[in-house]
Amino acid sequence: MIKGILFDKDGTLIEFNALWIRVTSNIVQHLLQKYQVSANYYEPMLAELGIKQDGTLMKNSLIASETLYDTAQVLAPYVQQDVTLLYKELDHLYFTETKKHQDTIIPIGDVQLLFKQLHNKGIRIGIVTADQYNVTTFTLQKLCIMPYIDFVATADTYAKKPAPDALHAFCQQFALTPDEVIHVGDTFVDMQFGQQAQQAVGVLSGTSDLATLQQYGPTVLPSIHDIIRHFNL
Repeated sequence: MIKGILFDKDGTLIEFNALWIRVTSNIVQHLLQKYQVSANYYEPMLAELGIKQDGTLMKNSLIASETLYDTAQVLAPYVQQDVTLLYKELDHLYFTETKKHQDTIIPIGDVQLLFKQLHNKGIRIGIVTADQYNVTTFTLQKLCIMPYIDFVATADTYAKKPAPDALHAFCQQFALTPDEVIHVGDTFVDMQFGQQAQQAVGVLSGTSDLATLQQYGPTVLPSIHDIIRHFNL
């Protein structure tokens, strides 16, 4: 019996490309100018993060599945800065850029209605994301779903997925077992994480295709809005 659902955020609750490609591109431009790095490095830096020259996302890209610290590790050699210091700078920049471009925080369907329905059914709802806490809570508030969320785990508050720390904390807080929890996400990392729960549920609303997600579990849905029907909740 499902008593708790953990959701990924980007590509699962909100459109990934609309926000993150624009924000990341702006930040890379800013770093090049601030640290006086040649503009010739703009496209190589974006490519390492998973953004193609045409502005679309590469399959299994770093910015879609890894953390801000991982981003800092990639960019630090280009701007010749200490990784930890750059990480702190990126934390500020991503939060600032997200607020600046909050019009591109686009929900995938009526997320508020879905979360209200799940909440009314007595299901505990958690968010587990590779993003930072400040950007995550800002996004959830923008979506007007904070009243329905019981638990938030981010890469700067728990070990990053697929480490099971956030799953165990969620279960402990609400007296659940992993067999009573599913995780819903759009990347292979989400699927790996979900394998430690009752099951991993992939959605095709994000950055991965069917073949990639099915390598880690048989349940792949068009979007989060198929969950109630599929699981008879």
